[in-house]
Amino acid sequence: MWNVAILALMPALALAGKPGNPATTAADNPKGVRMVISATTERIPLPHMGGPIALSMDALARRIRLVPARRDNATALANHIAKHVGLLCPRIALRDGAVEMTCRSARIEAQVTPQGKDSYLDINELRGLPWRPGADAPPSYHYDPWRTGLGQSCPGKSHAARGECEFKEGHQLEAAIHFRAALDSTSRQLACVRLGDLAIATGDPMIAAGWYRRAGTFGSFGRIAQERLCELDGSCLESTEQVLRTFDTAGLPEPLRAESILRAARAEAYAGRLPSAAHVLARQVRAHGMASVCREGGELLCRRILLEAMRAAEIAFDPVIPNSKRDAQPSSRRSSTVMPPLEKAEREYLEELVETYLAIPSWEKGPLALEMAESAAPLAARLGAPAFGGNLLAALAPQVPDAQLADHLLLAAETFMRGPEWARARLVAEYAQSRLGGKGRGKGGNSALRSPRWTAVYRALALRAEQDEVSPSVRAAIETEFAATLEDLRKASETIEKADSVLGGTRAAKSAGSPPTDKGTGARAAHAASPEGSGGNPARAASPVGTGARAARAASPEGTGGHAAPGAASSEDADPSAKARTAIAKNVDHNAESK
Repeated sequence: MWNVAILALMPALALAGKPGNPATTAADNPKGVRMVISATTERIPLPHMGGPIALSMDALARRIRLVPARRDNATALANHIAKHVGLLCPRIALRDGAVEMTCRSARIEAQVTPQGKDSYLDINELRGLPWRPGADAPPSYHYDPWRTGLGQSCPGKSHAARGECEFKEGHQLEAAIHFRAALDSTSRQLACVRLGDLAIATGDPMIAAGWYRRAGTFGSFGRIAQERLCELDGSCLESTEQVLRTFDTAGLPEPLRAESILRAARAEAYAGRLPSAAHVLARQVRAHGMASVCREGGELLCRRILLEAMRAAEIAFDPVIPNSKRDAQPSSRRSSTVMPPLEKAEREYLEELVETYLAIPSWEKGPLALEMAESAAPLAARLGAPAFGGNLLAALAPQVPDAQLADHLLLAAETFMRGPEWARARLVAEYAQSRLGGKGRGKGGNSALRSPRWTAVYRALALRAEQDEVSPSVRAAIETEFAATLEDLRKASETIEKADSVLGGTRAAKSAGSPPTDKGTGARAAHAASPEGSGGNPARAASPVGTGARAARAASPEGTGGHAAPGAASSEDADPSAKARTAIAKNVDHNAESK
């Protein structure tokens, strides 16, 4: 790498091995450009730990991940960072033994900087786009010499063509030698662009900007150089219109056209305009296929842009099923929640995302295949095709690591239940039980299947199974009979309430010492006291024998069936209406259980 950096600073005379006049030699010297590429910078001191702290970044996902050594405590690291965290990456979380920091922008870069015995985490919020090598580096395409007008295809004959072939193979030193030699040829613009790319690869964006400016602004490679400068200084990232104007592909040959399209989508994605980035890709894919843009060094970037766009759409348009690791909402609520209808523009955007995802060759395998399927399935369900979304997840189940299988199958079962596709959801649940139940291959054994969400899934499936055991005709007859029974009970309840009001009035009159007002009762008493009421026998009417005998029998245990005297009776015996209401309630409960 240092050899390549030195080549970027050496004059072309020493590299080309030929004499040249001083003016040409001086003009070939690269000049660094004064350029501010960072908008904000933060430095966070790191604690002294037993081992080194590994840093990984996913700027497009706005995430910085710090992994301590195995013998060190990740919680202590997180607590220390939380005390010094600033505004750029304010959210801190522990996940899988690492500290994850979520940043406010995707245009960030970070690195661990040692200084003496101490070390620091330096976070830069960029004016332009991330440029360091890694997952967030800009895409690179091979400029085929024949298609770009440089001469014969690889290995090539001219210095520019041979330098491009060496650049494709990753031979940076040899490529730099040939490109420096090509500065005196008609391929000078290409040589300047590629020398700037080599300077970026060695970590010197200022020298790279100098080479890009020397390429000029005219011609195909002049336009490519202007795109590179925009990515460094961010001068064209304020709006989608400026991005599309800068990355205009009219008149560009392949593969310069494909690279400009993908870099435009990248600029929109890192600027926080994911729908626009996805639309740039979808338009090209719909017209010329996925291979026309997402190939070579751009395939992974296409997947990452689509993944982040689907994740953002998942949260924006389908809050019922966000990421399974972030949400613990019960499955019963998920399957029963009625989502509002999508607007026309929203539906078209979700359809565009799913169509572009399915256009990826071998979408079910390769980098980020699992993450993309888990983001595409809720979108398919939101579009009214939950069975299709569940099938996406089920197709990838054999490839899912055991540590993630429980969450993956849970999302598949919940997606099927939204159909509702009960049979398929039951198959997924049975597969999860056979794969992870018992001893289990997953992390923690079958404890993953005892989470609240899995419990809700099994409960809903069990309830559905009980309902499926009854045929529709029998269920209809039961519901009809149940409705008739409820109507009869309602009428009986009204009758008892009327009787209760009459009896209540009678008891109130007795307690006040007033004679009963029931004419029927008075008539029966007068009749019993009259000779006619005693069968025409005055002696029988006045004799206490019959009444006393009955009173004695009523007072004896045998006369009451072995129960206590009326004065010690229960509240239900004292109040017939309460006893009737209790019977009605029991009958209602029995009918409800039968249903």
